[in-house]
Amino acid sequence: MLPKTLILINKIDTCVAIDPRLGGAVNISDSFRCHARRRHFSSADKRRILAAADRCTKPGEIGALMRREGVYSSPLSTWRRQREVADLAALAPQKRGPKIDPARLDALQIAQLALVQTSREAER
Repeated sequence: MLPKTLILINKIDTCVAIDPRLGGAVNISDSFRCHARRRHFSSADKRRILAAADRCTKPGEIGALMRREGVYSSPLSTWRRQREVADLAALAPQKRGPKIDPARLDALQIAQLALVQTSREAER
């Protein structure tokens, strides 16, 4: 059975709907955007979906969740991996004391290298 409406996109980004009820092809580029857009999930959405996936215990529940949320298994695996890395980073020991500005750290390292080089030249 053929679909009632078929949407075609040609090389010049013109969307054409072929609908036999309308008598052929109709240009619909002006009525909606033709480009597919990648779906982006916020951090809160990712956490919510992962929490729901963790609660799935019966066979087929994760598949139903992925269909409902419009997510494939690959991003779900990536999000789990990212969550594990973030959890491990949060548990890692933090260096105590004031933090050094990275720009200042670079300047200090350059000055230290210059000092070492001048001391080596003085020894010669």
